[in-house]
Amino acid sequence: MNLPTASRRTWRERLRHRARHVLNHPGLSSAAGVFVLMLLAFTDLHAPARGLLLAFNAASLFFLLLIVRMMARSTLRSMRARAEQAQEGRWVVLGTGLVVTLATLVALGLELGSKSADAPLKVLLSCSTIVLTWVFVNTLFALHYAHQYHDPRRTSPPGLAFPGADEPDYWDFMYFAFVIGMTFQVSDIQITGRALRRFALMHGVLAFFFNVVIIALTVNIVAGLA
Repeated sequence: MNLPTASRRTWRERLRHRARHVLNHPGLSSAAGVFVLMLLAFTDLHAPARGLLLAFNAASLFFLLLIVRMMARSTLRSMRARAEQAQEGRWVVLGTGLVVTLATLVALGLELGSKSADAPLKVLLSCSTIVLTWVFVNTLFALHYAHQYHDPRRTSPPGLAFPGADEPDYWDFMYFAFVIGMTFQVSDIQITGRALRRFALMHGVLAFFFNVVIIALTVNIVAGLA
């Protein structure tokens, strides 16, 4: 086998591998498509930050609506099937979502620092971005917790102990993730696994700094109205 042939096969394998990531996460993939389309539609060379914010808001809102619809229709069986599909590339999806969120916060800071006459639009855009970003990040963590817990290929204990006898659904994991996102600690749901405890620690630290940034941006918005 010559090197060009081996190189082509390696490239094709990587392409198939990434295509599986896309197919295993249709909601996030669809939102990424909305993001690209909105970015092309709204980006202005004189105000690129605003175009990024508009695109992120549209994509994140679309993604959250898909997730709520999916959660409302999910059963325990479908959760396990979805967890098995989402296992591959789960960390890539979470990391990509966090990077996009960080870029959005940077764009929000640039937008707030820019001088424009349409102050009401800037305030509306900034406030909606803050809310959607916060919900988007914690939802990504909730999906990660849910799919890790219900993954049928898992060989170790799930790492979370829920009160009651019922199997946890997506809303239970949303509750768990948002409690960490708001208070940086857990409540009645106990962490029993070391790996998940470390992941929750990372979630809590990120949530703390994320909330600090949100408070700073909110103060900036209020100061701009004065």
